[in-house]
Amino acid sequence: MVREILLLGDPRLYQVSSPVERGEIDTLKEVVHDLHDTLIAFRKKYGAGRAIAAPQIGVFKRIIYMCIDEPVVFINPILQFEDDEMMEVLDDCMSFPGLLVRVKRFVEAKTAFGLAGCPAAVSLTGLQQQTAAGWLHHGPRQKARPERNL
Repeated sequence: MVREILLLGDPRLYQVSSPVERGEIDTLKEVVHDLHDTLIAFRKKYGAGRAIAAPQIGVFKRIIYMCIDEPVVFINPILQFEDDEMMEVLDDCMSFPGLLVRVKRFVEAKTAFGLAGCPAAVSLTGLQQQTAAGWLHHGPRQKARPERNL
């Protein structure tokens, strides 16, 4: 189901998101489908959109749905930046459609994700890394830091 995307200025975007617990996985399948449907609808309307965070649709759980080449769901992601190399990009956000902003992003990142006892990690570069860096804006009261729990 396509959900309403919370827009810039909505105080709910500053609400702290909770980690996903093992017992919640089955109940969150619908949320992941909604993230997918909402991302695809946004792409059709605006011609953009690589990822969406659950808080952007009013679900305050640490879930990110990214679809660049193929869909990937990150549960409880943590971004880690292993060096200081940065690049400047024009970026957008589904919470302020039609507005591009010039931002600096780390060139490479590693993301750890998953549930307690079942961790996973993946290295991200290029477009995936630019997209992942955008997640920082939808985590719990983010400030720019080299490591961030979302």
